[in-house]
Amino acid sequence: MRHLATILFVLVGLVNFAPLVGVLGAPKLEAVYGVPITNDDLLLLLRHRSVLFGLLGGLLMLAAFRVQWRALAT
Repeated sequence: MRHLATILFVLVGLVNFAPLVGVLGAPKLEAVYGVPITNDDLLLLLRHRSVLFGLLGGLLMLAAFRVQWRALAT
């Protein structure tokens, strides 16, 4: 059961890391989200979302290997 939790945290962490490539620019964001970026405000919001998902993915990956972080990550 303990290994199952580790595997699940790693999988969910990887899923949350996927949008992090959006910080590389508008073409990457358009590819990840499938939405045409029409102005700079939308670009900023989607980059912000990418960074937040990346931080969440990092926390989940940390929680996969450090049991004391799992309550915070969930």
